[in-house]
Amino acid sequence: MSTFRPPTGTTGLTLQLMGNAGDVWFDSLQLVEDGGVVIPVELIRNGDFADNSDHWIANRPVGSSVTFSDNECQANLGGSIEQEIAVTPGQTYDFSIDAMTPTEGHGFAMFHIAPGNTPQIELRGGGGWDNYTSSLTIPAGVTEITLEVIGTTFLVVDNLSLKSAPVPTINQNRPHRTHTYRPSQENRTMSNANARKAARQESAERFFQGSIGSENFKADFRKHELKNNFWLAEGAMKIPPTETSRQVVIFKYPTTTDSGRYQLEKDSDEHQLAVILMTINETPLPAYQAHRGTVEFFHNSDDHTVTGALDVYLMDVNNQELRVQMLFSLDRTTRRRPTRVNTVQPR
Repeated sequence: MSTFRPPTGTTGLTLQLMGNAGDVWFDSLQLVEDGGVVIPVELIRNGDFADNSDHWIANRPVGSSVTFSDNECQANLGGSIEQEIAVTPGQTYDFSIDAMTPTEGHGFAMFHIAPGNTPQIELRGGGGWDNYTSSLTIPAGVTEITLEVIGTTFLVVDNLSLKSAPVPTINQNRPHRTHTYRPSQENRTMSNANARKAARQESAERFFQGSIGSENFKADFRKHELKNNFWLAEGAMKIPPTETSRQVVIFKYPTTTDSGRYQLEKDSDEHQLAVILMTINETPLPAYQAHRGTVEFFHNSDDHTVTGALDVYLMDVNNQELRVQMLFSLDRTTRRRPTRVNTVQPR
């Protein structure tokens, strides 16, 4: 074991391991304080964007943008950044991110850990800089994960950090960011969406999930299809009493409406937007349409995938206002053509 004392004012260092001849092997390196406390190592490279886009992969679907400037990254209208991170199976990590949502936009930080295991943090604040924190435990057998940050509408991020827990409080001297934000559950959604490494694979598993009132909703069936110049993004969940009973949420938007953020109470008539909640296999068929709230979505005009969020209110059968919150990411549904069977008549 060797010791050293950094000069006053030191904020970083580089450890270099070398051999003079032959094969030299290194293992079990740790940086430990005088009191025996292991200093957590930062796993996210260039998390403060001091080196602009170094170590980050930027994804820019048609109509989106990703920019790096002033030690910050801005992702808009479906643009995203990602980085692969080496991790230790069974280890718990603490994650932190500063985010600003100009014009009341929002986005997500997503950890692609394994198929069916993609924790998300919704980044939605009041327009200024907010700090979001979370923790995640790596399953057995997983040695690499991908962190993806996506701007559903408009999102600026900085100071991304992932360290082994427990992590001491990070004191970044940024006087223009004066507070740490701990969003309530209604403003921050933690989910375990069924997704894969979207940017590393040709396709991703999609999801449609959230809550209806106090009840969780996770679609068993999902569709995104075009009908009469309207796109229908639909999630259906099985419910009692029968196997064919379904609770269905539909987001309806015309092909002429641009991706973005809309308020139903003032934009629904002009842009012909609608959020519908219905129950199938009951008599009579109950269907309710949201009368107020916010919808945000990004429609990719190349492959007609759609991602977005719904936070709306409707009146139920008891004339009580019911809140519906949903996150969705859907591929275009392709209709299967019937198989043509050629029969040969015996001679």
